[in-house]
Amino acid sequence: MELECVATIHKGDELRFFYPATEWEMSQPFMCNCGASNCLGLISGAAFMPYATLVKYKLSDFVLNMLMSKKR
Repeated sequence: MELECVATIHKGDELRFFYPATEWEMSQPFMCNCGASNCLGLISGAAFMPYATLVKYKLSDFVLNMLMSKKR
């Protein structure tokens, strides 16, 4: 496993994880409670998200491959 940060982390910063970046279909979807104005609500995996939303994030090779095979 590897964790890659897309921004500098400072002491006291809140850490967030975009589950659809690594999960195609989640066995236990959940409602996000982040409170952000652009909150995605139900998190159930990349398979259930619009392509336009996913491409805004750094995605794992696995999710990228699944997206490419879905577009064929």
